[in-house]
Amino acid sequence: PNRIQNGGAEALASALRTNRSLRGLDVVYNQIQQTGIAAFHQALVSKDAESNRTLLFLPLEQFGVPHNELHREEIRLALRRNAALMGKEEVEKALHPAHLREILSVYRVGG
Repeated sequence: PNRIQNGGAEALASALRTNRSLRGLDVVYNQIQQTGIAAFHQALVSKDAESNRTLLFLPLEQFGVPHNELHREEIRLALRRNAALMGKEEVEKALHPAHLREILSVYRVGG
């Protein structure tokens, strides 16, 4: 964990509002509390034209930190919406790029 906390989460969420290439962001166990989760929620769920429509993967688990479950569920729905907008083949390429599949296959067979 990087311990980016709420300030880092708010900065990342702000960047997500304009970023159109990032497909995944892992912020697990970074001491993000409700304020930070709310910033991600706003970046993904807001009805304005700047809400993110490209992010597909955003795990938010924070060890021992309670969160607003409605925000988390709406974030999950927004990620599903983004996937539906992108299409199945594009989502597969984004979440499982060929170069990573090759690395994983070599790693799994030990050589």
